[in-house]
Amino acid sequence: MARKRISERRVAALAGVSQPAVSKWCSGKSVPRLDTFYQLCLILESSPNELLGWDTQ
Repeated sequence: MARKRISERRVAALAGVSQPAVSKWCSGKSVPRLDTFYQLCLILESSPNELLGWDTQ
């Protein structure tokens, strides 16, 4: 999220989840539900592949 210059708190508010949940996703301790993952793609203006680290460029 640092790449997009958006805070975990802001992402949480936009996605309708708690900031600790976003923190756990960022640290790899948990993963978001599929519907929330889709919301994250929209919020961060990223493809699913980018968010999963699968972007091969």
